[in-house]
Amino acid sequence: MHLPVPGFPCLINVWATWCPPCRAEMAGLERVSQRFAADGLRVIGVSVDSDLNLVREYLLKVRLSFPVVLDRGGDLVRSRLGVSAYPYTALVGAGGLINATWLGEQDWDHPAMQPLLRQLVAGRRA
Repeated sequence: MHLPVPGFPCLINVWATWCPPCRAEMAGLERVSQRFAADGLRVIGVSVDSDLNLVREYLLKVRLSFPVVLDRGGDLVRSRLGVSAYPYTALVGAGGLINATWLGEQDWDHPAMQPLLRQLVAGRRA
């Protein structure tokens, strides 16, 4: 599947404030965002919460450097990506092709994840 993207690789994480595994992986996603910024990777959070104020409160606590957008209720990610369980993460290449997906909480700091992400960011399938 191709997605419209801004011409650089994106790690799109779909999450919700009420989802404990989603909250648990946020710090790791922040480190991925920092670690891979020089490689051109951008992390983008997509909250499926219905209440914008809950998302704002959560973001004030965790202080993420990557952007978070709201898909109120998850209609867009459900229709475009078929996502109905969270967290869901997709690595989208610069051309808009989904190179990898993960369902459920990931250990983004795991030693095996770093070379895998580098390979996928470079546009090669693992």
